[in-house]
Amino acid sequence: MHFKWSTSAVLLLASTVVLFVTLTTDTLNAQEPSPTYDPQQVPVPQRLPVAGLAAESYRQNCAPCHGPSGDGDGPAGATADPTVFSDASVVWESSPAEHFFVTKFGRIENLMPPWRNSLSDEQIWQVVYYAWNLHTNETEMAQGAELYAHSCLACHGESGRGEGIEAVAGTPDFSAQHRMIHLSQADLAERWREAHPERGSDWSIGQQRAVLEYIRSFTYQPVWEPFEVGGPGVITGQLFQGTQNGPAPQQMGVTLNIYRQADLLTTRSALIDADGSFEFGDLPVDEGFY
Repeated sequence: MHFKWSTSAVLLLASTVVLFVTLTTDTLNAQEPSPTYDPQQVPVPQRLPVAGLAAESYRQNCAPCHGPSGDGDGPAGATADPTVFSDASVVWESSPAEHFFVTKFGRIENLMPPWRNSLSDEQIWQVVYYAWNLHTNETEMAQGAELYAHSCLACHGESGRGEGIEAVAGTPDFSAQHRMIHLSQADLAERWREAHPERGSDWSIGQQRAVLEYIRSFTYQPVWEPFEVGGPGVITGQLFQGTQNGPAPQQMGVTLNIYRQADLLTTRSALIDADGSFEFGDLPVDEGFY
């Protein structure tokens, strides 16, 4: 019993082979001195980073040092000094851009290798925000959303773009990636105090930080939010009996697993027609999917 694939399916499988031979670390450059942080070397995300797409990448590339939950307790981190992503106070003073820079170019003095030859900029942003999510959670974010709706939404708007019904000229856009990636949570808190010292003054520190975490979510999609997997891609194929005079295949359907890197995102099924043909549509065609 065999599958007969269309050209699009063959190309998809060929790209998969290329992905698997990609090196997991930038070993050739691992011993080069790490560059000093330069914000000009940090590209603005071209699309909203989806943290959930980096789960497997984090597990394979980051957890050995930083630990599966970001506690800095990975087996390979014993001789290094990995960032503890699960500690909000550690993340508080650093911006997403700084995390991106270290991830891309490394920090050899702490045995942190550069990943610029193994991951695209988009994939690095996804990993950065996956790690970022390790110091917060859905409950805290929900609390922040509620407080934001009560005290901030009228001016800053539902999407944080400064388009609320009471917005005035100069209301900041919290979704502006070119600004937000360079601001730490501490920076956001300071700007809040400068602009609205009275707003949230009766909130606890935890409540204030919850609002800031929610505001940060205007620039990425947290791991617990579902994401759509789709696009213009199509795979067609045909199931047929490859053994001469063999019985017709009895299979009624086929299954397609959709991966991003090594992350299984979703599974789809398709019925097989009377002639053995089948088709999957609405498939992503962006780099990294297979």
